[in-house]
Amino acid sequence: MAVCSNCGVELEEGQKFCFECGTPVPQSKKCIKCGAELALKMKFCPECGTKQDGEPKAVNSDGFNMGNENVIAGDVIGHKEETHVAGNATIIKHEDQTKQVKKCHVCGSIVPITQGFECPECGQFTCDDCYDEKHGVCTSCAEKKSNDSVDQYKNALKEVLADGRIELSERKQLNALQQKLGIPSEVARKLENEMKNAGAEEKSLTIFEDRIYNEAKACFYDEENVKKALELLEPVYQKHKHDEKILDLYLPALAEVDSEKALEITGSLEIDVLSAYITEISLAVRNRDFDKAEIKIKQAMRMWQVNALVNSWRVAFYYAMYKHFSDKSFLDKAKEIAETLDETQNELELSYAVKMKAVLAEESGEPKLDFNKEFCKENNLYWHIMQSDFCPIYFVEGNELAGLIESLKPGKYVINVSGEIGEDSFEKINKALKNDKLEIKLNLQNITLTEIGDYAFENCSGLTEITIPNSVTKIRCCAFRGCSGLTEITIPNSVTKIGSWAFENCSGLTEITIPNSVTEIGDGAFDNCRGLTDIIVTDQNAHYTSDNGMLYNKARTILLRCPERKSGSFKIPNSVTEIGFCAFENCSGLTEITIPNSVTEIGNAAFRNCSGLTEITIPNSVTEIGFCAFRDCRGLTDIIVTDQNSNYASENGVLYNKAKTILLRCPERKSGSFKISNSVTEIGAYAFDNCSELTEITIPNSVTEINGSTFDNCRGLTDIVVTDQNTHYASENGVLYNKARTILLRCPEGKSGSFRIPNSVTEIGDSAFDNCSGLTEITIPNSVTEIGVAGFYYCNGLTKIRIPGGVKVIEGDTFCGCSGLTEITIPDSVTEINCEAFLECTSLKTAYVPKHLNVDDVFDAYTQIIRK
Repeated sequence: MAVCSNCGVELEEGQKFCFECGTPVPQSKKCIKCGAELALKMKFCPECGTKQDGEPKAVNSDGFNMGNENVIAGDVIGHKEETHVAGNATIIKHEDQTKQVKKCHVCGSIVPITQGFECPECGQFTCDDCYDEKHGVCTSCAEKKSNDSVDQYKNALKEVLADGRIELSERKQLNALQQKLGIPSEVARKLENEMKNAGAEEKSLTIFEDRIYNEAKACFYDEENVKKALELLEPVYQKHKHDEKILDLYLPALAEVDSEKALEITGSLEIDVLSAYITEISLAVRNRDFDKAEIKIKQAMRMWQVNALVNSWRVAFYYAMYKHFSDKSFLDKAKEIAETLDETQNELELSYAVKMKAVLAEESGEPKLDFNKEFCKENNLYWHIMQSDFCPIYFVEGNELAGLIESLKPGKYVINVSGEIGEDSFEKINKALKNDKLEIKLNLQNITLTEIGDYAFENCSGLTEITIPNSVTKIRCCAFRGCSGLTEITIPNSVTKIGSWAFENCSGLTEITIPNSVTEIGDGAFDNCRGLTDIIVTDQNAHYTSDNGMLYNKARTILLRCPERKSGSFKIPNSVTEIGFCAFENCSGLTEITIPNSVTEIGNAAFRNCSGLTEITIPNSVTEIGFCAFRDCRGLTDIIVTDQNSNYASENGVLYNKAKTILLRCPERKSGSFKISNSVTEIGAYAFDNCSELTEITIPNSVTEINGSTFDNCRGLTDIVVTDQNTHYASENGVLYNKARTILLRCPEGKSGSFRIPNSVTEIGDSAFDNCSGLTEITIPNSVTEIGVAGFYYCNGLTKIRIPGGVKVIEGDTFCGCSGLTEITIPDSVTEINCEAFLECTSLKTAYVPKHLNVDDVFDAYTQIIRK
């Protein structure tokens, strides 16, 4: 086999560059005598017949050449006349006196000089039988050369093993030296093991550690005791991190339990250990990363050429390739290698070898073996290896799919499904796929299915890829919502409808193609797909089109969806008249959007959560701006409306209706104090939502209407001030009330410490204390008879609360998210508690409840109910 001229690594046939150092590999050679161009494989020159085994042979000075020029005319006799010795050549007169023979200095046989050569090392005549082809010298010199090479390699090993370990850089140097000296891999490995064993006594385990080691080893024969074994081994491993004996046991087992930690350890190892390679190969094969597996196998083979562990995983590699590509040649290769698995030296090698032979036997139709606890103990086999999935590709009937998924260990799998999946089975499948430690490619191509139902795969985080059968015509509402692991999906040309929120929160998708057949795409179908860069519509689709990854209606008059991963600047085409519902929602990477004068309508939530925008201009043409169009635009400082717009106006970057009587939206980046203009009579819904840097808002006399959620998420707001002459509203200590102060409408979220509600208040409005997390104590007076929905929503600073005696109903979400609440007292007046009133009250330990109330579905099991 050829070797690299630079680093000495063995090269595969036909290789053009060295895979270790990149040095170009010559593809031909020249004759050592006449210079003719020869193929690398040629051993003799076709031009001059010279053997290509080193330097040109020297002319024999002791004898005669056999060419015609040496024939002596008439000097031919019919019998041998005499024998004499001249120098080291024995000359025998035969019928043809020009024939000459010599004595081989190795074996002593006398042969014609044409059947021998002069050794280039010692210069003595040697017969062909005593020629060492590998070294190109006589066998005597070859043996001496081999011994010298072994001694040289031993010295290098001794130097490397001075600290008891071989680092990766040192391993490369040893490999190069091994190739250069021509030492076979098995000889090099034997020398290495001998020298390691010779110096192992002083670094050996203590008696106590050795006992723990054997106890852990015994656990491997038992069912599901791998974790226990690893717990036992952990302290020994921490002390002997470079001990191959420990690593051989620890790493393969760890790969079964925690693959990420196993890879982390192998990646940080500074020494060259077989079990580290085996661990990386095994995980690469299981994850179908065939390129990585092949590279690691080749590296391991160069260092451990004859080894049952390496060969077992070579079998697993080719078997996995066969299952993945359905190519029988891979199976044949696996069977060929499996025939070499008889030579095993320990339980680890034996376990892998037996497992792989069993896998191939089962593939050939033989009964599947039951590798149970008793079998493993009797045969010294590691149970966790016998239960491993060497090739995670499955073929299963639809009604068995859920059970299969439930049985899988963490890892990557391909599952091919056939037959039918009943409606009742989808709920079980959905539950099984809600496992983020699984990565499953699900092929449904061979099942009979007409639609993917509502919520069919919702929140199936273990689903990474799915092939939908051509029989499906509808993908229903929320079918794949929350499939955060989904990276690839092919929608067949049979699908006509994609339901609302069908792919919402599929953050792993980067691209999706809409086929010709689709006629309807529901609202929010691609919402929160944060990795999506392109929505592609095939050219023949009659209802939709795409341009630069953006989704439009066919006429390109409605911009329906911009993929959330788009970034930088974007100019909406002049053909667009409408920006659709949630069209740019969550496009946080966009820093500039230009709206052309053709646009007349901006849909609901059109620019919601475009946090990269700092400014946006509304052109004259816009006549309608939808609800929450600019909500959650946290970087927005200015909304600018051109002067000629007949429906809207702006002042200091704040959006109003044309008459400036309705304040529609304050940009979220506004900060400090803000005084609303005296012309304003109405503050719109969510007008100040998320304006977290505002500290004070002054409401003038003119305001007669404040819509819901106006001040939501204003986390820096400490004061809402109403001027005295306002006839509809009032304020006290920065808290907003109706004019009569009987309804507490809104407490600013920035309030902190203790707060006592005035005795004039009879009603706490909906979301009145929403997100007031800084308040630690709230005193509710006996005058209060009504608490609105979500009245104390996420007041997680509260620890205790007493509800006054006049309250009859505790509405939904009233105390939702009050995670600091430990105690609550409910009066006898309460006749009804909504079941979600105390949702997420995770610290609630005690609830004082009247005897007549049924609270079975109200409080969590860990809350102690004390009846009054």
